[in-house]
Amino acid sequence: MDGFHSFGEGHKIGTCYGDCKRLFCDILQIQPAGLQHVVDEFCSLSEGSAEKASGRCCRSALSTERFLRQWFTATHFVSQNRLKAARSFPVVQSGESPEAEPDVVLRSLDDGNWYISDSTILESAFRRKIDLLLLEVKQVRPLRCVFEHLGCQSMLLSNAVTERTTPHGMCVRDKEKEQELQCRLKHIEW
Repeated sequence: MDGFHSFGEGHKIGTCYGDCKRLFCDILQIQPAGLQHVVDEFCSLSEGSAEKASGRCCRSALSTERFLRQWFTATHFVSQNRLKAARSFPVVQSGESPEAEPDVVLRSLDDGNWYISDSTILESAFRRKIDLLLLEVKQVRPLRCVFEHLGCQSMLLSNAVTERTTPHGMCVRDKEKEQELQCRLKHIEW
């Protein structure tokens, strides 16, 4: 009965009926939830509204991550394909005006052309300029394993963006600062 608590909308039967384990497990033959149940729950997010999908997406993806860590084998290739094809990821679309209410749509990993913000600096730089997953960076970090198992590393902003620093203007040496640093260097013990 341990797997069922991950669905969020259900209740762990063991807490309500602790004395009835024999009834549920032996007589009714209710089995603990497995990876297939979690994948079914995640795929069902596509049937709801995009605004409500954010919290459920995070909880279901975390459950998927736990199950993938335990049972990830080649036999779960079908589950992997279903997760990639499910329109269950709430994505904030890029917008004209930062003041306008953002449009949230449900997309699949196969849709492409949207990104997962895994860095707060990159998220603030690209917010409303490109389509981003609605989850916050702190919610995405524990799910990185799921995205890697699903082969979506290129959708992570940190992997999609190349940062580069380019100096502008003329190079001017600050001789006063340079002399001060050289003086300090003499007093540092190596």
